[in-house]
Amino acid sequence: MDFFSAQEAAKKKSAVLITYFMLAVAFIIAGVYGALLFAWTSYDNAAAGLWHADLFLYTALGVLLVVLSGIVIRSLALSKGGEAVAALLGGVPINPNTDDPDERRLLNVVEEMAIASGLPVPRAFILPAEKGINAFAAGLKTSDAAVAVTAGCLQRLNRDELQGVIGHEFSHILNGDMRLNVRLMGIIFGIFMIASIGRGFLRGGSRIRVSSSGKKGGGALPVFLAALIFLAIGYIGVFFGRLIQAAVSRQREFLADAAAVQFTRNPPGLAGALKKIGNHTEGSQLLNPHAEEASHFFFSAFRKSFFSGWLSTHPPLEERIQRLEPSFRKSVEQDRPEMPAPRPGEERIHIAPAGFVATVGSPKPQHLSNAETLMTDLPRPVREASHEPFGAQALLYCLLLSQEGKERKIQLDWLQVHADAGALREVSLLMPLIDRIGKGHRLPLADMAMPALKTLSPQQYQAFRRMVQSLVAADKKVTLFEYALHRMLVRHLDGFFIKKKREHKTYRTVHPLEEEVFILLSTLAWTGRQEKGAAQEAFTQGLAILQVQGAHSVIEKEKCTFQALDAGLEKLGRAAPALKKKLLTACVACISHDQWITLDEVEILRAVADSMDLPIPPVFPGKI
Repeated sequence: MDFFSAQEAAKKKSAVLITYFMLAVAFIIAGVYGALLFAWTSYDNAAAGLWHADLFLYTALGVLLVVLSGIVIRSLALSKGGEAVAALLGGVPINPNTDDPDERRLLNVVEEMAIASGLPVPRAFILPAEKGINAFAAGLKTSDAAVAVTAGCLQRLNRDELQGVIGHEFSHILNGDMRLNVRLMGIIFGIFMIASIGRGFLRGGSRIRVSSSGKKGGGALPVFLAALIFLAIGYIGVFFGRLIQAAVSRQREFLADAAAVQFTRNPPGLAGALKKIGNHTEGSQLLNPHAEEASHFFFSAFRKSFFSGWLSTHPPLEERIQRLEPSFRKSVEQDRPEMPAPRPGEERIHIAPAGFVATVGSPKPQHLSNAETLMTDLPRPVREASHEPFGAQALLYCLLLSQEGKERKIQLDWLQVHADAGALREVSLLMPLIDRIGKGHRLPLADMAMPALKTLSPQQYQAFRRMVQSLVAADKKVTLFEYALHRMLVRHLDGFFIKKKREHKTYRTVHPLEEEVFILLSTLAWTGRQEKGAAQEAFTQGLAILQVQGAHSVIEKEKCTFQALDAGLEKLGRAAPALKKKLLTACVACISHDQWITLDEVEILRAVADSMDLPIPPVFPGKI
């Protein structure tokens, strides 16, 4: 899977979605107009003729008002991201410190997948009332993603099969499907509103018919017939809703299957899960009443469609299995080149920009293996701390402690004054364990702590945020790692706790972003370099990737502040996927001008990429 192409494809699907939506609304307006015209002419013979401009105008406005109101209502309800979708579908968050072995297995798989993908760890949910085998991933962006599985999925799948299902869902996170799916859910709800009104209209017509029976006049019959027609029109909307879901989601299920198997290198795992769905009594069925409008989210179709070719949101199980087992080995031989695996203990890594960028959104089996090793080798107290809100805070404080004795003493003295006694005890317990963890494991460990930190109250988060900022500033200097960690924490957690107005403008060319690009590349060019000549060469190499015209000088080191970089990254994050690919390639070419990169530089690259919603699998130079 090419991450950048997948992102562009997801945006193109939005255009298809709008086209189908407009077509559905046009048919609904025509149908409602016909029903109202029938009812009107039944009461008033003088209202002859098929065209009444005022009636059509009011009908169109009324239908648009109902549909758009439904879209706005559902979209606002889902604006909190994946957790809102999970809650709507009956999901219950899994306690990060759960003792249930099935839940613990799910959390381990989700954490491994997230670390291997370079994503913040999404919160995991279970649908306890659902006995069928199914799962979904939802969210508006990677920082608010949630992964949910049914109780049947946890109880009936072994670890390999569960890993295949979760790998499939992570593919949807990586290739841009999540946001499209949430938008589609809002649109489907708006279209379904017509059917809901039709049902209410029918019940009202029935009452009118009963109350008017025995009275002179037969005015109730036309109203009742109009109610039936209105309900039928509503189900025309339902039909188009199903058609939209199928058009947007069906082919992407094949892509997600292929990406999951390419990721795990275990076709029997995913195929086994699909086979169990076919053999299981409940299959992949769901009971939640909201499942219908979210059918495009799920791992497997939970209902059979009469028009299987048109209205099914998923390909047939048999076809999915056949694609996985007989032909997969042949297809995966064409893997992209990937970054050479570092030798144990090596601090400098040879890097090729194209190979590094190819890992974005396309993790390989080696990354999953690294993640599994990390999870196994982490000291148990560290793992447990990452799953508990209080411990996760202390864990982040420990990660921010300097390795230099003088600077660490300043930070610890600051903690002694400002942190409470419980936090100090937790820091004292975790500090020697964190000191043994290699550099390549620090950001993944912070990613693991994200779900626990999201369970803080808004007031607790603000206090934690102030502590982090003060701890970073305590020694009066900001290291690359401190910046990278602080940038990623604030970006993902601020977005969760603090609602900000989002800019929707998308940049497709580098021209309007040149000022931000110069700051970014200059900052990276000076990283690890002291002489201006070397920094200029690195800066020029990055600009060459972007084909920026003219001769430009690297910005002076003193002006390349982290504050300026933060401001630039906010704007660069709104670049189109194709431009993001060029920007990241330029960043890698700039920072690795000598074809080598340090682990500190990898971390700053991950922070830059994360700001542009580009997940980079972490680099593990060796075991802890």
